[in-house]
Amino acid sequence: MGGLATAAYSYGPTGARELKTVTTATGTKTTRSVFSGAEVAIELGVICHQTPTATGYTYY
Repeated sequence: MGGLATAAYSYGPTGARELKTVTTATGTKTTRSVFSGAEVAIELGVICHQTPTATGYTYY
């Protein structure tokens, strides 16, 4: 383990966080936050792995 990670956050019109994306050397994970009022009701994770190719990356 170890290494650097970059986190990026996206916020909706109400100011609530909608997406958090964390990128590491091994891939990217995006988590979508769903709110009920002011409380987080659920967080949905989507994992996108990337593999380097000669022309860029292949995502799966």
